[in-house]
Amino acid sequence: EAFDFARYCGHKAIGFTNLNNVQDFPEIQNISKDYPDLKVVYGAKVFYEENGQGAPLVTLLIKNQKGVKNLYKIISSEIEDGIPGVVDIKVIEKHRENLLLGASGDLSDLFWAIHNEESPDEIKKTALRYDYIELFPSNDIKTRLVYKNIVKLGKELNIPVVATGDCHYYGQ
Repeated sequence: EAFDFARYCGHKAIGFTNLNNVQDFPEIQNISKDYPDLKVVYGAKVFYEENGQGAPLVTLLIKNQKGVKNLYKIISSEIEDGIPGVVDIKVIEKHRENLLLGASGDLSDLFWAIHNEESPDEIKKTALRYDYIELFPSNDIKTRLVYKNIVKLGKELNIPVVATGDCHYYGQ
């Protein structure tokens, strides 16, 4: 149904990201064969930990076939490190090649850096880690104000800012 909806809307591509896994990739690939006009973008959202501080969310999108292998290594590290659902940032940095790294809306470290009014230098440093920045739908006024600052920052630093549906399933 998601493929049909994307085609109906005239989209040229559709993206799928699992949370902390890639288990839907085979099914998505099989279905995509019936939609040669739609480019499929595969990825995953993962929580990561840096210096024991919190667990912000990052989106990892695959650029090419080598990126698939790198994403699998990142996802596999959750099990190897013994921390269910959380990846060490060093693993992401080590396997980042051939992946696009996205700040995941209001669950990202960038969102919280702006929300917590960290220094402009620290906010820029955080933003520059990312290839793009995602904004999720929100009716919360405080979140929207932070998003406004993120859009401004994205323009200033030439980092694409994208609005995503943050859909967890499609159904009627």
